Amino acid sequence: MTLKNLFNKSGDQLAKEAISDYQKSKDEFAVIKKLQKALNIGIENYPLDQVYLYIGSSYFDLSIYDKANEAYKKGLEYNPRNHSLLSNLGLSYSLMGDPEKSIEYYRASLEIKPDNSYAYNNIGLYNYEKGNHFEALESLDKAIKINPKLLVAYSLKVKCLASIGLYKEAEIVFKEALKIGFENGAVLKDELENIRNLNPKLFWDPRKFLDLLKTLNLDQNTIDNLVKAQMNPKEFYTLNSNLFEDKVLTAFEIKNALNWYLLTGDLNRKQKILTIDFYSSDPSKILEDVKNLLAANKLLVDGTLDEFESELMFSDSEEILISIASKLKISNSIELLNIWTSEHILNIYPIEEAKWKSLNYPFVDTDNGFGRIYPLATNGTIEEFLTRE
Repeated sequence: MTLKNLFNKSGDQLAKEAISDYQKSKDEFAVIKKLQKALNIGIENYPLDQVYLYIGSSYFDLSIYDKANEAYKKGLEYNPRNHSLLSNLGLSYSLMGDPEKSIEYYRASLEIKPDNSYAYNNIGLYNYEKGNHFEALESLDKAIKINPKLLVAYSLKVKCLASIGLYKEAEIVFKEALKIGFENGAVLKDELENIRNLNPKLFWDPRKFLDLLKTLNLDQNTIDNLVKAQMNPKEFYTLNSNLFEDKVLTAFEIKNALNWYLLTGDLNRKQKILTIDFYSSDPSKILEDVKNLLAANKLLVDGTLDEFESELMFSDSEEILISIASKLKISNSIELLNIWTSEHILNIYPIEEAKWKSLNYPFVDTDNGFGRIYPLATNGTIEEFLTRE
């Protein structure tokens, strides 16, 4: 016969009561004490792996991780296939500073329960902290697919996307998280902004940009492979890492440098880009060069720029370009995109405004960190043209 305590309760009754207390967020020490007393009295029917799971979880909530691990491992002796024990051990080891050990337990948990969204989320956290953002995103997407209300996975996905410069995508996921009840929106928004500020703005560091371009001595076959790989972010990242190793510090920089390299290289080969060196350019040639550029890109402007033939008294090349860009925008809906590849080297590329608005990659807007390509014609200069008599 099972021993009973002073209140005439069996070990099974005490265990069930203690677990109910835990689920109602009652005092963890009291839960532990009651479960240990249940074990001392003797438990006949209640699963012992579950008893040790709640002892471990109580210690975990108290941040006593070594004791939590002892309980979790004891529970595995009774049921080695308890996925919750395995997953909790992974999280505990992670907080104890042993991420490699934690991954072992997360993966073991998923082998038993492939739809364990928390395990996928925690693997995502591990990869995020290791800087493996694409791998992290794979795990987080699986977690969210399994559990669309797993808010912690959304917040981590936001940070992952921002870390590789995909700010627009991060904003979309951020809004999704708010819609389903994420309560720390202000904190996450600050974290997002901090990541944006910490990301290397390679485009605005011409010396580093040029140093990186010198390493890109690539044959056409390699370039073709890189272009194909862009359809798969993970493949693209892996290929770049293999090519450049420690020459490029981060995945963000790799992608940035290659975007500009492939873009400017391709346009130069097709003679569809105008490169201007402001240290040695001749302002009087700019109008002729822009006309030739428009013709090379099959953009006919029918005398739109003729008025500039008698107005080349500007002494500054950039002033001339901005005036031409403004006129083309107003009269022909053509944008002159400018791509700076050093402090004084400007690459000009003309594109119809409708196409410019529809382009997503690698022409990206001024806010997403991959380098800024924007129309030379600013709102101010357009207004000047519109008000000119």
